Amino acid sequence: MSQVVVCQLQITFTKNDSGEYILKEYWIPEDGSYYASSIRKKFPDDIEEGAIDTQRFIKKLQAECDAKAKEYLKNK
Repeated sequence: MSQVVVCQLQITFTKNDSGEYILKEYWIPEDGSYYASSIRKKFPDDIEEGAIDTQRFIKKLQAECDAKAKEYLKNK
């Protein structure tokens, strides 16, 4: 019924003199065999393994997505 996509990313902002946030960097890991090593280079040691584990929250996210889709369709 629905699909969940999980992707690690890092978004870095700077704040200008007016107090507005400006996008400085939008980073996603490399594909394939470089995926884990690119995450290890970007994330701190204490969270890198959690960042590599893309399946950790899949069931919860899928259930939320399904519930929202069912609610949407029920109201149509």
